[in-house]
Order: sequence, then structure tokens, then C-alpha cells
Amino acid sequence: MEGAGAFIWNPFNFALGCPIQDSEMPFGSLLIYSKEPHAFGPDEVLLFESLAKEIGFGLRAIDRQHKLDDQIHEKGVKAFFY
Repeated sequence: MEGAGAFIWNPFNFALGCPIQDSEMPFGSLLIYSKEPHAFGPDEVLLFESLAKEIGFGLRAIDRQHKLDDQIHEKGVKAFFY
């Protein structure tokens, strides 16, 4: 974006945002856009909220696995050198 007069064209008329939580703290958002106004009803909102929770669960699981892998690697390195 260059200059103060830059224009951003937005083709979307409706947006829905659902927080992706890590325990208590949100660390991201699932954003869904539509060209149609009021595109999502209550059922779709619940679906996207559920999807955001599942994404949060999956990301936490990946993070835990990385931490476990790091601990295993660290213990393996220490055992090798001691």
C-alpha cells in the first residue's frame, strides 16, 4: 500500500469471525467472508464456532507434541554425552 490515498477494494459484504482459543487466551481467528449480505444463519455460525474450537484443539495438540519431541531429543542428547 503506497501513499495516504491508497484505496482498498473489498468485494465482501459479510464477515464472520470466530476466536481460536488456547485454553483461556485467543491466539488467532477464523475469518469467513461472503459476497452475500447476511450469508450465515445461526446453524452456520455454530458450525464455524465448532470448527474454530477444533482448530484450537488441533493446534494445542501439535504444540504439545513438539514440546514432547523436544524433551525426548534433549534427554537423548544428554544420555549420549553422559
